[in-house]
Amino acid sequence: MSSFKRVEEIVPYRGIKHATVELLDNEGKFITWGQFSTRLLGYTKREALKKLTLKDILESPKDFDTIWNDQGRTDYFFGYTNIKNKENKIFRAYLAIWRHKETELNTVMILSTEEMELIFKEYKILFDSLPDPIFILDNNFTIVKANVATCKALNRDISEIVGKKCYEIVHDDSKPPENCPHKKLLEDHQSHTEAIFEKNLGGLNMVTTTPIFSEDGKLLGSIHVTKNIDELRKLREEYEFYFNYSPSINVIIRSDLKIQAANIMAAQTLNYKKDELIGKSFLSIIHKSDRKIIKSNIEKVLKGEFVLPFIARFQGRKRERTLLLSIISPPSEKDKNPRILMTGMDVTPLIDLQKKLVLSERKYETIFNKSKDSIIVLDEKFHIVEINTSTEFLFLKKKNEIIGKRISYFLGKEFEEIMEELKNGDEIQDKPYKFQRDGKKSLHLLVSISKFSSFEGTKYFVYLRDVSEIIQYEEKLKENFNKLSILFDEIVTAMSDLVETRDPYTAGHQRKVAHLSVLIGKEMGLSEERLKALKYAGLTHDIGKIAIPSEILTKPSRLTDLEYEMIKRHPEIGYKILKDIDFPWPVAEIVYEHHERLDGSGYPRGLKNGEILFEARVLAVADVVEAMSSHRPYRPALGIEAALEEIQNNKGKLYDPDVVEACLKVFKKGKCKLQ
Repeated sequence: MSSFKRVEEIVPYRGIKHATVELLDNEGKFITWGQFSTRLLGYTKREALKKLTLKDILESPKDFDTIWNDQGRTDYFFGYTNIKNKENKIFRAYLAIWRHKETELNTVMILSTEEMELIFKEYKILFDSLPDPIFILDNNFTIVKANVATCKALNRDISEIVGKKCYEIVHDDSKPPENCPHKKLLEDHQSHTEAIFEKNLGGLNMVTTTPIFSEDGKLLGSIHVTKNIDELRKLREEYEFYFNYSPSINVIIRSDLKIQAANIMAAQTLNYKKDELIGKSFLSIIHKSDRKIIKSNIEKVLKGEFVLPFIARFQGRKRERTLLLSIISPPSEKDKNPRILMTGMDVTPLIDLQKKLVLSERKYETIFNKSKDSIIVLDEKFHIVEINTSTEFLFLKKKNEIIGKRISYFLGKEFEEIMEELKNGDEIQDKPYKFQRDGKKSLHLLVSISKFSSFEGTKYFVYLRDVSEIIQYEEKLKENFNKLSILFDEIVTAMSDLVETRDPYTAGHQRKVAHLSVLIGKEMGLSEERLKALKYAGLTHDIGKIAIPSEILTKPSRLTDLEYEMIKRHPEIGYKILKDIDFPWPVAEIVYEHHERLDGSGYPRGLKNGEILFEARVLAVADVVEAMSSHRPYRPALGIEAALEEIQNNKGKLYDPDVVEACLKVFKKGKCKLQ
């Protein structure tokens, strides 16, 4: 564990929900910063840890000197002050600072007055929501506060309870009962619990009084909590249930080492019946060789010492069992007959597994040495402590020439930068690294490093895989892929040009639609793969028109219903042409759906909203904008303004609203000028 984590453990009130609690150095600079601090003061973690100090968030710099001097004298400061956030907004807050001498650090807590009011409200809600009658008494037995449960139990309004003597309200008497726990508390200032018959609180109750002290140690009164005995009985039944049916082995023994109670798991593990274990000497079921350590640990617990979990062998009826034992219930100092709870877990299968692991160690050594990858074990200072045979071939050195040297001696100082990355995690996976081997050609390695910590210290396992041949092969593949990509673009462009040769009025239409679709996709933050899908779908979206007679495509007058129906088939024809081409994207389906509309009024299938591919929705908007802004044989160009007005007016009805907004931004930013 780092020293920083140990410092965090001493910070008080880290769990407070309504306050920002952070660490300061001795100059007042913040060295921790949490999410609530960001919400309260507006600074990001990076901004705060870079330069922010306590003085920066105080309204007056003079306040810092006063607060810091007071805190320096007494090691703490508590009070109200004015705080300013990042936007210089001033608000009133409660400020508390503690100094930690052992670390030379300081804890600061900032709680706005609004949040303090919220805490008080939450306290009242919590106090009133507790199911047991609770009231607070002063030193004269006067009730100064009571919760809702007390009012319900007494069937009285709060005004009839507060200010009255507790014995008058609870017992209908003029004095407290003889065994009154509050009376005892006034004498010795200690907590007391007594079973008392409280006439007006449901009969026999378990009553606990807890003292309340002022900051200077003066007794102010007590908190009086009443618990019906029936509830305690239920709790006991629950305890017995969990004790008996717990998956762990539970045994209660007396100071004379006789078993007083045992649960089902203990009996099953040792092949005894529960009744057979009761009264039996605990040592009699322990292996002779382990009785000494059992007895010694029990004696330590009886003296009040803490004992770590330990291994012991038990003599079961059928076979020996090995248990991991804990003594988790030390006796009370006032108990004349102390009892000890022994809880354990059967680790016999783990012991058997350990034996198997020992037997498999030789197999591991064989695998280690025969691995084609280089395997290197480093100590905490990155010195080589073990290698396999492949490492000798990689470094062209014998084992005795390698062991003991730092890893950087062979792999270069740059490799230790990779090792430093482990400070932010426990492993590194397949990190590329170029390695110059003894003046020979460079090797390409994949580096994997894992960290293992044990009582022996930290070890690093370094795995080096030579992928030089693979890299060379990949470079050749990449070169061939680039050539294929160029050829692929040329083929798709040729397909696009083929359609436009039959309809000269729409020359360049598919290119422009593809270009605009990609710009819209970029505006919406689509991935490169989805942008490629838009590009190729845009270049081929009208390929189905190759099956439409050219006289219909270039007709200067209004189309007949039959001619229009033929035109409406071009998305389906395009789909049939493209579906057997092995695109890595759903190009054919995008082309099929580019004339569909959100309200189902599109064609050829009348798809609606979520049924339409997102890329098809982008293509639909780009197609409409380009078509309306360009000249057609049956009408002049309507202009880009009319096209943008069309998609704006039908946003959410015909066209995807997010796509429309992205398209409008593209033209507003001047990224696209259709010509």
